[in-house]
Amino acid sequence: MNSTQLIKRIQNLSGEFAKSRNRQMKKYGLTSMQGDVMRYILFSDKEEVTAADVVQYLGRAQSNIAGVLERLEEKELITREISIQDARKSIIRPTEKGMGLYDALNKSAYVIEQIMRNGMSDLEYEQFLHLLDIALQNLKDIDLEKEGVLHD
Repeated sequence: MNSTQLIKRIQNLSGEFAKSRNRQMKKYGLTSMQGDVMRYILFSDKEEVTAADVVQYLGRAQSNIAGVLERLEEKELITREISIQDARKSIIRPTEKGMGLYDALNKSAYVIEQIMRNGMSDLEYEQFLHLLDIALQNLKDIDLEKEGVLHD
């Protein structure tokens, strides 16, 4: 297999994954990113969730998360209030309407995961997760330009 096969397969997987997730979230009037943010807010074990928590968890830019939070607030799925302990932070809480998505978002994530692991044994699934973790960590650990891998 040549070196571009891995990139091509990851791009194809990513594209199909995004399409499947967007189809699932469309049922609830959400984009996949809005669903990810709501899922984090609803399933977090933190007593108070902040935008910084969401940014850290999802690994997205603060400006992207801010826009998503604004749209979720417009949809009346969350509220934001200033933290009593630190006025620089805003606490994100799901509304009753947002809480109503708990089961649907949980089921949606389960369905997508089951579809993706279809045809894999439990061992293959665990190996797949392990290999994804290695690849992700490799990308986080290396600065490709600094290492001389990429050139202008």
